[in-house]
Amino acid sequence: MANTSQYPSYFQCVANILGQSADPLSVDALVNQVKTQRPTGKGVRSAVYQAIGKLYQAVPVAAGTFGWLSSLLKGQTFRHPLNKLELQRGNLLMDELEHAVFFPEFFQDHQPDGRLVRVHLMGGPTMEVHAAVEQETWALRLGAEFLAWVDQTGGSAYDDLLIQVLDAHAGEYGIRLQPREGRQEEEIRE
Repeated sequence: MANTSQYPSYFQCVANILGQSADPLSVDALVNQVKTQRPTGKGVRSAVYQAIGKLYQAVPVAAGTFGWLSSLLKGQTFRHPLNKLELQRGNLLMDELEHAVFFPEFFQDHQPDGRLVRVHLMGGPTMEVHAAVEQETWALRLGAEFLAWVDQTGGSAYDDLLIQVLDAHAGEYGIRLQPREGRQEEEIRE
């Protein structure tokens, strides 16, 4: 019998396979790919499900099919209403969803990783920023450059930022300002 300590664990196999796949995979496809990376036994399917259960970024997309959060986010747009405090300090306060959008790996072990993300402000500068804690809330410290961009675009508190995920793996995001009077409230509710 082969010494399994020389092979990657099921957890590592599933994380690598899903993390490198641009598309969601069925459990059967995961099992087949795991079999190419390590010896398996009768419990391979159960071991794959256990690994999936331990991976924050393994997201169910259909029955028995899972995608990797960073891959699933690509091209998605999220709305963030600006508040007065954010416009005073230049920090974008993130709720849990936004934190997962910008820092998806954080939730695996709940440890800050020092990741820098690139934020492309529409019609403005591109900034490299990291997560910080502001008033006991995770935030992006965007600073004076961000405030100048909001001012230049005519933004104010209660306008929305539309955050587009360009490439979550690489940490690339686009942000544009949507004035509150331009919001389509019915579409937002839907």
